[in-house]
Amino acid sequence: MQTENVNIETIERYLKGDMPAAERDAFRARLAEDESLQAEVSEVEAILNGFQSLRETQLLADFRTWDEEWTATDETDLIEAYLQGNLSAENRERVSQRLKTDPAFEEKVKSHQKLASGFEAIRSEEFAGRLRAWETEAVRTKTRKLVPMRTIFLRVAAAASILLVAAVGLNWYADSRFSSWALEDDFYSTPNLGGTLGQDTSTTNPLVIAFEKGHQQMKSKEFLDAEGTFNNVLALVEMMHPDPLSAKNYRENAEWNILLAKLGRNEFGSNFQEQLDAIIRNPDHTYHDRAVALKAKMETFWFRWAN
Repeated sequence: MQTENVNIETIERYLKGDMPAAERDAFRARLAEDESLQAEVSEVEAILNGFQSLRETQLLADFRTWDEEWTATDETDLIEAYLQGNLSAENRERVSQRLKTDPAFEEKVKSHQKLASGFEAIRSEEFAGRLRAWETEAVRTKTRKLVPMRTIFLRVAAAASILLVAAVGLNWYADSRFSSWALEDDFYSTPNLGGTLGQDTSTTNPLVIAFEKGHQQMKSKEFLDAEGTFNNVLALVEMMHPDPLSAKNYRENAEWNILLAKLGRNEFGSNFQEQLDAIIRNPDHTYHDRAVALKAKMETFWFRWAN
């Protein structure tokens, strides 16, 4: 079996078990010695598994319920971290034990893994190149009849249709939970303007005025203005020398909201990462735990999908 004769239809028939015995044996022999063919088969298998997972009624029901469940338990982050190998050895062992005893959780992990691998494969430039190569091969094969050629393109079109429908649902989920604006909204909170941030809440205090203005701008989604205002808060803290507790609270709240303002504007480049990591490196920072949680969400498959 020559490499140029192996197209998506052949691979699909092999994966679905639709080949006659003799053809299947010949294909397996070729597969055993052809690394390029092995890569193509793996890509198509990942995509077919992803589509099959999307067709399953149970998974469609899961999509309707997972959002509520994961809001309470953060299982989506746990599954992402587990599949990406980002858990500590102790936590990874806990997840492994849960997989053995919790069938529902195991099914979620399997479905998530299928979808992630399938969509990563079909979004890759390498797979796009293979599709173009398969199309070119089909056009150039003079002995191929019209009906099989149409079958190839009909199946590719059907796969694309399934992907489009799935992508709409996945885009909604990713945007609503993991887009930069969704994370900004999730991690922003209005501070206690009284005892939490200091004793002097006088409306004539320029530090208090700037601080309150910054939060009004955050709530009205004026992120560029808010970033400038909170930078002004940092400057005023250095100029006015409030008591140590107030200085710490104003400074750290401003630092955190500068990050959220950047996030709301879809600005999360190297400067953003440096500022986020600086908070994470300081365990005494008021927003340390939130910074750790934000970074974890930004490292997920869903964040990459949405942004």
